[in-house]
Amino acid sequence: MHGDKAQRAELLPNLRATPLTRVKNRDVGLDIARGFAMVLVVFGHALVGALGAGLISDNTERVLTAIYAVHMPLFFMISGYLAPRLINLPTDVFAARFWSRLVWPYLLWSLVLISAHFLMRAYTNTAMTGFYPFTILWKPPAVMWFLYYLGIAILITRAVRGAPNTVRAALGMTVISAPYILPALPDQTRFIGFFILGTMIPNAGSSGPFPKSSTTVAVIITALSLLMLWTLPIDNKDAYPASQIWLLPAAFAGPFLLYRASQYVALNVPDTPVMQVLRLIGQNTMPIFVLHILITAGTRIGLLKIGVTDWAVIICAATLLGLIIPLLAGQIANRAGIEKWLGWR
Repeated sequence: MHGDKAQRAELLPNLRATPLTRVKNRDVGLDIARGFAMVLVVFGHALVGALGAGLISDNTERVLTAIYAVHMPLFFMISGYLAPRLINLPTDVFAARFWSRLVWPYLLWSLVLISAHFLMRAYTNTAMTGFYPFTILWKPPAVMWFLYYLGIAILITRAVRGAPNTVRAALGMTVISAPYILPALPDQTRFIGFFILGTMIPNAGSSGPFPKSSTTVAVIITALSLLMLWTLPIDNKDAYPASQIWLLPAAFAGPFLLYRASQYVALNVPDTPVMQVLRLIGQNTMPIFVLHILITAGTRIGLLKIGVTDWAVIICAATLLGLIIPLLAGQIANRAGIEKWLGWR
């Protein structure tokens, strides 16, 4: 996989690049892939909100499932790919960075999210009967499960960093398979395995380009998965979307194709307006990640309050504002010098 050592050395750079700035020595393809995946995250949550409010039909579950089958495996694999230097840091340095760039943002924004949910409980799609902040220690609220499981993945990978590649690969595949074998495990557990495998992806300089046949295989797998997705019954009510075992091949093939497409446009049309926007989003995902769920929900609630019921208008507005407002907030925080305190740096 293409990538440079300077970018890979950063601690979770996909979640902490300086807001609204272009970062030198970055892998443009990775930024574009990350940006597109973040757009899918925001759009997916806008869809979830509209679905929960009864604005759109249950057929939207298929669109949601297609999105969720790709974007979270991609995020965890990219995070794993970029994390080896962090994993090998001395214990004291590792602990300090782990706290400031993962634990602190998780604690801060989990409390913000559950507080906002509690205050707005009369208008949200899901009920909240009490305010119990200590539950964030074992029950991540809303989107914060990503940081929670990412932290677990980092700790596990650090613990086995000296193991042979075959052992780590086996561990990754075992963790990915575990929720399918042990249904009591949370569905999100499998993403820890994607992170572990991501740490094993080599740099392009040492591995060379991917063979063309791998892209062909990935296209076939993705096409078959989409065909099954649009023909088989879908029920995500009691599970994380796209947790069906027959979608597991797509969780590998889809991110691979998205990355390949991102590398292609990075080499051929990196400076078009759309690609520049995706790069900007990909370099500033932390503000978007922690704020978008508040903004998409607030946009939906506000539009419904003033009588706007067109689902397309609500979803588009929620998606656009869920991207634009966090980027502007990131710029303000950058200029005020408070990104560190917000967990965005």
